[in-house]
Amino acid sequence: MNTLSNKKYKFVYLLIPLFVYLSVYKVGAIYLSYIIGFLYSIYIVYREKEILVNKFLILFLIYTLINQLILILLDKDYIINSEIINNMIMSCITVFIISSLSKIIEEDKLYRTYKIIGIIAMIGLLIHAISIFILNKNVYPIVIKELSDKTSVVLRQGINRPVSFFLEPQHYASYMLPLLFLSLKKQKVIFSFLITTSIIISTSLQGILIAGVLWIYYILSVFKGIGKKTAIIAIICIFLGILIQTPFGEFAIDKLYKTDISTDIRITRGFGVFDDMTTAEKLTGIGPGTISRYISNTGRAVEWFLNTDNTFGYFISTYSGVLVNYGIIAGILFNILLISMIKGCSKENLGMFIIIFLSTLTQTVLFNVWFIFYFIIFFSICRKTSNGFIRILL
Repeated sequence: MNTLSNKKYKFVYLLIPLFVYLSVYKVGAIYLSYIIGFLYSIYIVYREKEILVNKFLILFLIYTLINQLILILLDKDYIINSEIINNMIMSCITVFIISSLSKIIEEDKLYRTYKIIGIIAMIGLLIHAISIFILNKNVYPIVIKELSDKTSVVLRQGINRPVSFFLEPQHYASYMLPLLFLSLKKQKVIFSFLITTSIIISTSLQGILIAGVLWIYYILSVFKGIGKKTAIIAIICIFLGILIQTPFGEFAIDKLYKTDISTDIRITRGFGVFDDMTTAEKLTGIGPGTISRYISNTGRAVEWFLNTDNTFGYFISTYSGVLVNYGIIAGILFNILLISMIKGCSKENLGMFIIIFLSTLTQTVLFNVWFIFYFIIFFSICRKTSNGFIRILL
């Protein structure tokens, strides 16, 4: 069956660009994006009678499942078994959704829908930026409040940074980065400028830095011709010179100047916690979602949560979080997965890997909506050039 040309799967090109946005809404305790994604994945597998899985991702998943069963058997006082079991179930669901949907996606069709939704998101961000930087008013995420997550502080109190349809600036930037990658890959320079401008206006430091890395990579490695490269660099310099004179640019540049990336708690905290763990804990990990109870019950790693911005709570990023939550063997398997992703994609597609890798250093992108969103895009564009996939007939 030629799934790529089969029109019955057109819904996937709407679902993927909306996947992160739908996670703002819940049905009971479950995010709407998971419900729709899971049900649609079942439909796809039923019609296709097969599933395409990445063997390195499956290996990593299987190990984390076994690891969590071991943690339950160890019966540590900071581990709540129901939380571990719930995480195991959700991990399987995320990998199932990725494996089901990445198989049927055609890049150009995804880009067309993603571009339209991205433009709508940029308009929402511009409206917020005008309200904040010119009218001096706080804003609220553009969502249906009656259906959204009632626990969100931003939805109750508002925010003084542009967010468009998302709950925080970093979410907006993280959503737009794959669209920037696709646009740069297709050498849509003007649209890439617009996306980058919106990311700067969002004031997301992570988004600004990753966008900068993408531009540097594609100018040096993908764009052809010295003249074209020189012209793009010149336009970027002029553009940035004008932008930093605006209220949006001044705010973003001031935030960038005041942030010491080398000591940013999102990057360093997880490694510090791992260093303070016992040898046995470094082998098994302490389990996902247990960090606050682990600190309270053991007294270890306390210094990494003192005198820090309460905004981050008990947050640790994905790359170090794999070590903390699942142990050093999982860390090795996770790095094997990342290496296989590099080997399995072409030079033009490496930008998506750059987004994923840098995001693992600064945010949580494992077994959640971002994990699904990023890996579906990556696997859908790299499955033809990678030998890391296994076709399972059902």
